[in-house]
Order: sequence, then structure tokens, then C-alpha cells
Amino acid sequence: MGGERREEFLSMQQDTKNLKVMHLCLDFLLRTETFVYEFVTKTPNTISSVLTYKRHNKEDFPWDKVFSRNDQAPLYRVWDRIYRMGTSKYARPFSFFFKKIVAQEKPDLLHAHFGNTALYGLYLRQRFKIPLMTSFYGRDISELPRKKYYQKMYPKLFEQGDGFLVEGSYMKRCLAALGCPEEKIYIRHIGIDLEKFIFQEKKIESGAKVIILMCCRFLEKKGLEDAVFAFAKALITFPNMELRIIGDAYKQNLDLKKRVEDFIKKQGLTEKIILLGWLNQVQYRKEAGAAHIFLQPSKTAKSGDSEGGAPTVILEMEAAGLPIVSTYHADIPEVVRDKENAYLSPEGDIEDIARNIVNMVKAQDRWPQMGRIGRAHVEAQYNIIKEAEKVYDICRKILDAYSLSK
Repeated sequence: MGGERREEFLSMQQDTKNLKVMHLCLDFLLRTETFVYEFVTKTPNTISSVLTYKRHNKEDFPWDKVFSRNDQAPLYRVWDRIYRMGTSKYARPFSFFFKKIVAQEKPDLLHAHFGNTALYGLYLRQRFKIPLMTSFYGRDISELPRKKYYQKMYPKLFEQGDGFLVEGSYMKRCLAALGCPEEKIYIRHIGIDLEKFIFQEKKIESGAKVIILMCCRFLEKKGLEDAVFAFAKALITFPNMELRIIGDAYKQNLDLKKRVEDFIKKQGLTEKIILLGWLNQVQYRKEAGAAHIFLQPSKTAKSGDSEGGAPTVILEMEAAGLPIVSTYHADIPEVVRDKENAYLSPEGDIEDIARNIVNMVKAQDRWPQMGRIGRAHVEAQYNIIKEAEKVYDICRKILDAYSLSK
């Protein structure tokens, strides 16, 4: 296509018509996946719908246009399962229900959240002749590529998929190393709704208890055991502290939860380390307002699982004004300012994490300044309004490139 004709074509595409974007999510949504919800609800000039197998936590993540297979009649769900079982091993991600909804809604673009979910979108892309955009987040870029199934399927995804979104430069390098063409990779940061996280300067009265907050699923990569071990060591220097942990374990991680609970009991720390379980968004933000320091010692798990980018909760705590104690892991050094609003340790280094907890408590006079630095960093680089606009622009580029290739 000649240059003038191409420019004319692209100009015609940039009209005021809202894009119909269908988000593919295996689960919509786990409590820790606010980052998906923000892009579903905040991307401008789009009509967003969600296609999922199972819907969770409707009260935390309300959205009208969610199509869930598990909301269908029981006989329909059985038929869909039989349909999938009848396909070949590598076609099993495809669902009859997914096909039905895409045909009904006629989206302009599919946006798969997580690389494994994108495999469900490959058939839909080919069947309905619409582009597929994939957002990677963590396990899908670290642990899953070690498995034979994904070693076979990811090259197909990289070849046929139209665009791949990552959280930062570390994640981009990881995806390129897996064989994804760099020209298809776009960096868009996780976006934070700054109106939900009210900035508070962190101060403490002399002699008052220091409250340290942690929030995570009970997974090895979150460094939960490292956190409680390091906190116990730091207590020797500063006994007037409390660690409050939001989150819990799913069935496959109950052994990790038991180890943490056993450690707390054996060390006599039941009044110092408080396991809060899952909280809703209002309760979560209330805990952030009451805390002084946020702790997140992420690391690479033995399985290879990693954050990939960085935990969204770090950005939310920065927005709320908390100084951060974390690790040199994945894209965490991009989302905080080491020695300015955060102290980072080598991942898995319990002694250094404990030392940085102590150093952060000692730096109480710097907490307000640290909070301002963190808030300004999030406002400049991770504001959902800016990042959602970036996602819209990427959608347009992918749609234009797809149209030109036909």
C-alpha cells in the first residue's frame, strides 16, 4: 500500500466510533487482580465486555457486561465441557460458549489477560477475523514457559497474536527472550486510580507502635515466610512494632499458610503478627491509612514463578503515602525509588530485609518526604487515566496494523 493511500486509510480509522473490546479472563476477578479491572473500566473510547469461565467478587468488581459460562444453565455447562473434551489436546482451551458470545457481541478486538488465557483467544481470532492483544503479568511469563505445553503453544501465540503488553522493561526483556518479536511488545504500566488512594503523610507519636502492612496471596514468590522471619529479627531491635498481613491461601498453598502460622505460634508472636485474611477494598484502604510502612519482599519461587512486573499493591501503597521495604526483583526497582522512598534488599536475603525494616523505622523523620516522592512517582508514571489512554492508543495501532495486513 502506497504511503499516501496508507495515510488516508489510517486517517479514516481514527474516527469517533467507540471500539468494542472484549476482555478474556478465565476468572473475573480474584481480589488481587484489581489491575485487570482498572483497564476494563477505565479505558477511554471503548465499550468493554468481559468473557469468562467463572465470575467472582461481584461486589468488589461490578460491571454490567460480563458473560460467564458458569452463569449458564447446568446442562449448557455440561455440553460445553463435553465439547471441549472432544477436541484435540491443543484445541481444548477453545470453548463453545466463548464462540457463541463472540459471534453475538461482534467485538473489534480481543484483549486476553494473562498469556495462558490468550491461548483461548487464538481460535477466536482465526474464526472471527479479529485481532488478539495479550497482557502478560507474572507467572505466565516466568513459570508457565517451563512447561512443555506452553513451550509448544507460546511460539504460535507470538506468531499469530497481534500485540503483547508488559508492565516494564524487565518484563519486556523476558518476553523477547521467550521468542516474542520485539516490534509486537508494548510497555504500559499498571494503572492506579489515584482517587481511591488518599495520600497521607506518615507520622508517629513518640513511643507509639509502628504498624507494618503486607498484602498478598500466600504464594512463595510473595516472600511471605521471608517477611515474617525478617520481622521477627527486626523486633529484637524495635519491639514496639506490629505486622498486619492481608490475604490468604488457596487450596494449593495451604502448606505455606500452615508454616507461617506455626512459626508465629512457636515464636510467641500472635500479638505481633496479625493475619487478617481477605478484606474488601474499603477495609484494605482503611488498613493502608492506618499503617506506617509497607513490606513486600518478593522473590523467584522454586517453580520459576515470579512477579514478572511488580505487585500492584506496591503502587497503591506508594499512592497512599507509605514508604516501602521490598526487594530487587523483576520490575520492582522501576516502580519505587530506591533510597528515596524505598529500601530494597536482594531477594531472599532475610538478614538484609530485617536490616531495612530497622533502617526504615529509624528514618521516621523522613517518612513524609518519602511518601511525597512515592505519590509523585505514581502520579507521573502509573496514573490509570494516562495508562488507559495508552492502552487505547495501542488498541488503535493493533487494529490499524491488522486491517492493513488483510
